[in-house]
Amino acid sequence: MTEEQFNKAVEKWKNFILKGPLAEYTLEIDPKILKEFAAVALFLDIQTIRASGNEEKFYEGYREASSDILKFMGIEMFQDDNKKKIALVPSSYDPEARTRLARSMWGDV
Repeated sequence: MTEEQFNKAVEKWKNFILKGPLAEYTLEIDPKILKEFAAVALFLDIQTIRASGNEEKFYEGYREASSDILKFMGIEMFQDDNKKKIALVPSSYDPEARTRLARSMWGDV
């Protein structure tokens, strides 16, 4: 992923998310997170919010899948209302649990 592609992904997320009540918020991406993973996380965030306009069952499934993918990639996304920021940080998720998740999704590959 080029720097330009990454910057476009970040701008797309900001234009979609940082408006209305979140207009004054900033995005903080921990430098330990690969930019490709950060771009995927931001894409999933947009898609999950879009899915929320669909039927509840579809949205819940999409939200859970997005959460599982972020956990698998070792990323957590959180919103800090006091500091008015949304951050992507390395997850404290257990690597053994990540391996079990991968096996449950794809089998013994």
